[in-house]
Amino acid sequence: MNKYLICESAELLKNFPKLIKEDDSKTVVISREKSVLSKSKYIDDYIAIKEEPHKDFSEQLIADRDLILELNGWIIWGNDELMRKVATSNLSLGEKLRILPAKKKIGLQFLGSKVGLVKVSKRIKLNIPKSFVAKNNLELKKLSLNFKTPFIVKADRFGGGGYVKKVSTAEEKKVLDIPKEWFPVAIQEFVIGELVGIEVFFKNGKL
Repeated sequence: MNKYLICESAELLKNFPKLIKEDDSKTVVISREKSVLSKSKYIDDYIAIKEEPHKDFSEQLIADRDLILELNGWIIWGNDELMRKVATSNLSLGEKLRILPAKKKIGLQFLGSKVGLVKVSKRIKLNIPKSFVAKNNLELKKLSLNFKTPFIVKADRFGGGGYVKKVSTAEEKKVLDIPKEWFPVAIQEFVIGELVGIEVFFKNGKL
């Protein structure tokens, strides 16, 4: 089975090919022309997406129809934002479900989207912390009345822990003002409990 690692920025994933390397499979990396992964001894093939003016990595990837058709096997996406862009692209529904980690159309809604995750979770009655979606600061202020402090406001996009605001006090709640580029946002109760690290890699149920 071929394994495809698709990533725009490879710095945080430079050791990942070593984890998935197996003798009976081919590991292929798809990334920018200049990447630390291009010289990895743990990959079998490197496909460089040529950089073009005014086009980002995802646009160039989607435009390469032959490459999209070639993707078949274990497809690993480097980050949520890249998945979100592919999920909302002009690729057909069939192509999206084939290459993205979703089996149904509804599953595409929460790829790289915190707002989508809240909406889908409510629709399928998944038990999650109390959550709402706000389109602007006015809605956010009204919805915040449903929460005691602390609670969390999360921008729909972005990852790595950025664009997340913890509202810890009544005073912070009173003057809550979120930048426009964050919206829509998910507003969610803050769950107090034991912190568990998730910086691990499982394969076939094994660490």
